[in-house]
Amino acid sequence: MLIGAVILALISFGNPEPVQVRLLFWTAEIELYKVILVSSVFGIIMAILYIGHVRYIRRGLDRFRR
Repeated sequence: MLIGAVILALISFGNPEPVQVRLLFWTAEIELYKVILVSSVFGIIMAILYIGHVRYIRRGLDRFRR
């Protein structure tokens, strides 16, 4: 996990140029490293939520089978 954090930091801070981000009716110029970091954090949060949901379903199925 530490290696992944180092690689993410190298990729992020190696790309300081601004990029245009378009989302539906919203457009903005944001530095690429900010886009990379926000998308990584969002992905981590979604993975944690998904894993928690799968564990909850498994516990429910175990109770149902008993």
